[in-house]
Parts: sequence; structure tokens; C-alpha cells
Amino acid sequence: FDTNVNGLFYCTRAVLSQMKKQQAGHIINVASLAATAGTANLAGYCATKYAVRGFSDALFKELRPDGIRVTCVMPGSVETNFNGAQPGTEPDPYKMQPEDIAAAIVHALEAPEVTMISEIQLRPAKVKK
Repeated sequence: FDTNVNGLFYCTRAVLSQMKKQQAGHIINVASLAATAGTANLAGYCATKYAVRGFSDALFKELRPDGIRVTCVMPGSVETNFNGAQPGTEPDPYKMQPEDIAAAIVHALEAPEVTMISEIQLRPAKVKK
């Protein structure tokens, strides 16, 4: 909870006054598809990701009039050492790579000023049969 939720609160608080002053900025929060549906044996993790999504949604509504954009990125299966990936091994074709998530974040950051991408859900294109 400290990392996934409190860390988000602290980082947001640290930048918000400057963003409001300049009437511009973009906050990107990374949640997970676990923020969209609970998963057995991952209740604590899902709860923190639901909190990130809810916080992002509330911030989006609160900060939009100030010209500050908020995007919540919710990736599904990503190949990281969090779930056992080993450096130097062949990528799992059924998982996204961290670079894929980074590309989605860049897409949100580069969106035209007249648009607001409030949520991005990402899933691997390939599924196991």
C-alpha cells in the first residue's frame, strides 16, 4: 500500500502546486488491469490498484479545469522480474514488454492539447489457446 498508493499521493502533492501555477501539466499514474476486476489470491494488490484508478479519476475531474491532464495506465500481463522474467531470455510472446507500456505513455503525453486520454487499458495481443 505504501508504494502503490501513498507513493502516488506524495509524488502528486510534490508537483501539484507548480502545475496549478503554470495551468499545465500531465500526471501519469500506472495502475493495472487488476484495477478493473478482482482476482483471487491477489486481493491486497487489486485493492491498491483500484485505489490508484479511483485517485486518478478523481484527480482528472478535479484538475481538468486547471489545464492539468491526468492519465491512468492499466497494463495487463507485462514481462518483468515481478513475475519471474529473467534478463537475457527470449521474450514471452503472450506478454507485453515494458517498452510497450512506455510507448502508450508517450502516446498519452503527445496527444493534442485539446484531448485528454483519461485511461489506457493495455492487453497482450496474443492469447494462449
